[in-house]
Amino acid sequence: QTIQITIGEPDALSIIFLTPDSMICPGTLITLNATAAGGSSPYIYTWTQGGNVVGNNNSLTTEPASSGTQYCLTLSEQCGSPTTQECLTITFPTEISPDVDPDKPKDCIPGQFTFTNTSVNSQDIAVTQYAFSNGQVYNLVGSEDLTADFPNVGLYDVQMTVTSYYGCIYTTNIPNIVEVTPVPIADFTISKNPATWFETTIQTSDLSEGNIAVWNWFSPGSTSIISTGSNAVISYPEGITGTYPITLIVTTTEGCSDSITLEIEIVPDIIIYAPNTFTPDDDEHNQNWLLYIDGIDFENFQLQIYNRWGEKIWESFDASVAWDGTCKGQNVQSGTYTWKVSYKVKDNDGKDFKTGFVNVLR
Repeated sequence: QTIQITIGEPDALSIIFLTPDSMICPGTLITLNATAAGGSSPYIYTWTQGGNVVGNNNSLTTEPASSGTQYCLTLSEQCGSPTTQECLTITFPTEISPDVDPDKPKDCIPGQFTFTNTSVNSQDIAVTQYAFSNGQVYNLVGSEDLTADFPNVGLYDVQMTVTSYYGCIYTTNIPNIVEVTPVPIADFTISKNPATWFETTIQTSDLSEGNIAVWNWFSPGSTSIISTGSNAVISYPEGITGTYPITLIVTTTEGCSDSITLEIEIVPDIIIYAPNTFTPDDDEHNQNWLLYIDGIDFENFQLQIYNRWGEKIWESFDASVAWDGTCKGQNVQSGTYTWKVSYKVKDNDGKDFKTGFVNVLR
């Protein structure tokens, strides 16, 4: 009896699983896996990239250098069966370049800015984070705008981090992206206050603090304003008393403004008229001597009459009272007498006096 034994050949080598083409984030490791079948002896795995052998196991952990990197696996066995090969490609998603623009570079305290996400390929952004140098952190969905307040004066940096729908993270640091500037302090002086109704032109001098770029002067009721920027020459109607407001509005180069209003008073000039003779002789004419004065503080008025020996013979603290030519109830003799008026300048601490002579004729 003859026994026949048939020896069949093993199945051909095949790669029944290979990690498919994949998209990963740049700088990310990926593990490539393969499963083999067929043959009759231990498998030999040979991974190559760009013609170079990069691995000899059924798995390979690698970091692709660029998008479109191709990896090929050659499967063989020790018995020398015909080899088989398959390849896969690793790509990167389109890169996102984070960037942001504020609606303005500077703002007055308290600063408020709107930030627009201007990143390249922003449609792939899943989450955006802004971390400012003052500790404020904002997380936004996608690439929506951010409006943020900054209550303190200063320059602010931002670290912007975007995460794509693929999980890729991109970060950029932008120094001094916005600045919050202080509000100016408006102030000025007036060359004279009060001014008199015959000298109604005054000059202002700016004392404002801040990075002032524009000065605006206003004074309702004035006849003219000539501005040189930080100073102004202002005139008012002559011969008319009154109080006028002067307003200064200052604006910095950043558009911050402040204002102040001071008042100037136009008062009468000090006018004194003193008759040099009167005749207290009991007729109906010129019986009293009255000093006419205007433009003073009448609460601080004093008028004195002296004889030829320097003796005070009459005194009044009321500008409306006239001298009748007597001293202690007795008529004074005809002759020349000295008068002295002392007064306080209106709305001012300045004091002054005038002297003159008056003749008494009987």
